Amino acid sequence: MVTEKGGHVSIRKTKRKFDTVVSLIPIGCLSVTWFICGFAIIILATESNTYLEMVQNPKLWTWSIGVILPSCGAIAYKVWVVDDLNLSVKLANEIIAIQQELVAELSFSRRPESTSTQAQFFDLLIAALYVAPPILVTGLISTGTEPFLFLVKYFLQFDIISAFLQRI
Repeated sequence: MVTEKGGHVSIRKTKRKFDTVVSLIPIGCLSVTWFICGFAIIILATESNTYLEMVQNPKLWTWSIGVILPSCGAIAYKVWVVDDLNLSVKLANEIIAIQQELVAELSFSRRPESTSTQAQFFDLLIAALYVAPPILVTGLISTGTEPFLFLVKYFLQFDIISAFLQRI
């Protein structure tokens, strides 16, 4: 929670209801992504006739990235947010304090309408990261590299599952 008192901004940790459950939701979502991509890789590896055929398949590389990124994200989230939230709050407060000292020491007149190139870069980066996921998901689905659809089509090949779905 961000608080401001007398021109001094600080961040402090707050307690929520079901804090441990809520903090584990991102790890659960990343784990589901890891499992789906990993399972799709295993199916693709078992159905490939040769090792070369498996390695040349671009789906394998796409899904490998889909295994690596959620693993790294889950580890970073667990280490920085779940386990060491107190350290993160202390570091954020130190950064805010240093920034306030710099602003106080370097208080010279600036033109309010002009922004630095670094600020413009971060604004463009944030806009690009906001727009990129829907475009990437649309591209993955249109090229046929989406692992969930691959798993659904794979399991629909089995007689037991197709007979069950026909009865429904």
